[in-house]
Amino acid sequence: MLDKRKGVYFMREIQLNDGISMPMLGFGTSELPQNEVSSVVRNAIECGYRLIDTAAGYDNEQMVGEGIRQSSIARSELFITTKLKFWWHGYEDAMRECKDSLKRLGLDYVDLYLIHWPVERNDEAWHAMEALQKDGLVRSIGVCNHHTQHLDALFDYGEVRPVINQVEISPRLQQAALREECAKRNIVAQAWSPLMAGEAFAIPQLQTIADKHGITVSQVVLGWLLSNDVSVIARTRNPKHMQENLDAFSYVPDAEDAALIASLETGRRIGPHPDTFPQVVLPHINNLRQKEIETSCE
Repeated sequence: MLDKRKGVYFMREIQLNDGISMPMLGFGTSELPQNEVSSVVRNAIECGYRLIDTAAGYDNEQMVGEGIRQSSIARSELFITTKLKFWWHGYEDAMRECKDSLKRLGLDYVDLYLIHWPVERNDEAWHAMEALQKDGLVRSIGVCNHHTQHLDALFDYGEVRPVINQVEISPRLQQAALREECAKRNIVAQAWSPLMAGEAFAIPQLQTIADKHGITVSQVVLGWLLSNDVSVIARTRNPKHMQENLDAFSYVPDAEDAALIASLETGRRIGPHPDTFPQVVLPHINNLRQKEIETSCE
């Protein structure tokens, strides 16, 4: 349960398989307006969030870093996640990219560094991340969007086990089998897009549950995930909604709620499917690399 004392939230944490503790509920920064990122991140931290999630691919690490520095909270109290771009999966590329992310963030280290998508040269990227961890530039390492076959491959070539698998999980895409697979491997499942880019608010069964308990649909979805030991990345620009999302820890579905939420599974995805993503993006990877090189030389 969330303990609120004197208006300050004490976030429930989970211990990762490397012994490091991580807040269960994090604040996401994808698709935030560029000119608002720093102020939104600062507001989220002041509101009580301690896990801030970004990625090199979001093109906002610099603004996220500014928001962190504008807050009144010490760096040591924060848990910062960023991710490796999928078009820089070579060993040397991944080493450089992490250091570039740190420069953009203005940080000496990040708490969690993730492979964003499982594409070509995943093994080289993972070995680079293992080296970055040994060098102290990242505290923990993990993955995003990895299905069972991707985890199987990683366990074959990796020396260090991932602490997190950040995947799309929502009432329409509950990922029960993948969550079970992660649990067997002592990997924390972390949900992105839990509210389906707003589609969850149009699901009448969720509104029924919210009305029953006098809470919001966001609190229903986030509370359902948190009560099932799924870490959550939630995003909002609205300070009121930031506060409401923190209150999601107080909601635990009863048997009736759980059965109703379970019935909502349809396999509906908001984002790309990890099994087909590589085939879609691989033809464009060299163009993405070249474009970024040219931009950096301007």
